Amino acid sequence: MYSLAQLLSVEIRKNELAVAYNRLKEIDTYYLGLSSELKDAAGSLVRRNYGYSYLVFVSYYQSIKQYDKAIEYLEKSKNILFDFPNEIHALGSRLAECYLGLNNLKMAEQVAKQNLDIKNLNKKEKKYNYKVLEKIYKKKKIDAELIKIKDSLIILSSSSFSSGLLNSLGKFEISLRMAESTRLINDNKLKHNKQLFIAIILSVIFLFSFLFIKSNYNLQLEQNKTLELSNYKYKNEVEKKNRELTSKVNFILQRNEYLKKIQSKLESSKSTDHNLKSVSYNLNSLINSEKSYKEFENIFVNVYPEFYKKLNEYASLTNNDLRLAAFIKMNHSNNEIAIISGVSIRTIETQRYRLSKKLNLKKDQSLNSFLLSI
Repeated sequence: MYSLAQLLSVEIRKNELAVAYNRLKEIDTYYLGLSSELKDAAGSLVRRNYGYSYLVFVSYYQSIKQYDKAIEYLEKSKNILFDFPNEIHALGSRLAECYLGLNNLKMAEQVAKQNLDIKNLNKKEKKYNYKVLEKIYKKKKIDAELIKIKDSLIILSSSSFSSGLLNSLGKFEISLRMAESTRLINDNKLKHNKQLFIAIILSVIFLFSFLFIKSNYNLQLEQNKTLELSNYKYKNEVEKKNRELTSKVNFILQRNEYLKKIQSKLESSKSTDHNLKSVSYNLNSLINSEKSYKEFENIFVNVYPEFYKKLNEYASLTNNDLRLAAFIKMNHSNNEIAIISGVSIRTIETQRYRLSKKLNLKKDQSLNSFLLSI
C-alpha cells in the first residue's frame, strides 16, 4: 500500500493524470480485498497509507485551484483517517484553505475557528489557520480581529506607555505654568510682552519636545515590528529545515525497515539460489548506502550548524560517532537508530557506550541529556 501510494504521488508530479486515476482504482481494489482485521484495526498503517493516496489528489486539486474537487477528496480522506489525530488536524486546515479558495468566507472562518479550538493543536496547524483568518479579515476589512490575537501585548504596552507619557507631559506643563504664575505674582515689574515672549518660548520647547519623543517612540515601535517580523521569518525557516530533516530520517527509517523485512524473508527461505543471495547482498548494500546519510548530514548541519564543531571540542570523534550523536540529538530510540543504520541494537548499544567513554561522561550522566543540551 505504501509503494502504491508513492507511485501515485510520482505519477501526479509527472502530470500523468490518466495513469494516476487508474492507480487510485488499483489502490481501491487492493484495499477492498484486504481482511477487515488489517483495515479496521486502530492506527492501521495500511489504512493510513490508503488515506494518503487520497491526500495526493487533495494536494493536486488544491495546487490547480480546483477547490471543490479538493474538498471532495478531503471528505474521503477524513472518513479513512478518522483515528489519526495529526492527519485529521492537517485535513481541517486544508479544508479551511479550500473554502477560502472558493471565496466561501463564512465557512472558511467557521472551520478555521473550529480548528483553533482543538486542544493540543500543533504550532504548524495553528499558523495555517491563523493565515486563513488573516486573509478573511483582510477581505472583509476587519483585520482588527487578527491583530488583536497577534499584537494584543504590543498594543497594551504601547497604549499604557502613551498614556503615561502624556500624563507626565501634562504635569510638567502645569508645573511650569504654576511656577510662572507665582513668579508673576512676586515680580509685578515684568511687562506683558515679556510674559508673552516667555510663554511662546515655553510652548515651542514643549511642542518640539513632545514631537521629538513621539517620533522616537514611533521609530522604536517600527523597529520592534521589524525585529518581530525577522524573528518570525527565522522561526519559519528553522521549522522548514526541521521538517526536511525529520522527513529524510523517516524516509530512511521506513525504507530500511521495509528492506530488512524483505532481506529477512530471503534469508529465512534457506535457498541456495545464487541470485537470491545476490539480491540479499544488494539489499544490505542499499540499507547501508552512504548517499542517503550524506543527504541527511547536509540537512542536519543546516539545522544544527554548531553541533559537530562543539562535539569535537570534547573528543576526537569518528564519522560513525558523529552520525550516532546526530540521531540521538533528534531523539531517536536505539531500535530506530539500528534500523536507520542497518545494524543490530546490540551494536548501537556498544557504540553508545564507546561514545560516552570518549566524551568522558560520568556513570550517572545520561548521553541523551548531554547531547540534547549541546
